[in-house]
Amino acid sequence: MRGRQGERWGNAQLLRATAVTRFRGVIERVNRRLKIFKYLQQTLSNSSMSWARPAWRVAAILCNRWFVPLAREPGSDTD
Repeated sequence: MRGRQGERWGNAQLLRATAVTRFRGVIERVNRRLKIFKYLQQTLSNSSMSWARPAWRVAAILCNRWFVPLAREPGSDTD
């Protein structure tokens, strides 16, 4: 595969790019799930981050408790 400016990527670079893409997908799904909470749907200013951090934590705890996990640990068989 070719990268920017025609450079060729090795296997290690391709694997890393694939892992980054997958990780970004998981982060987007997590954000989408957390934003079901009305308080977290709005844009927050930097000055309110000290107040928002506990809200994000509570939302994450609730999501982990009641929703299906977005990712599995490597080596865990759930089939």
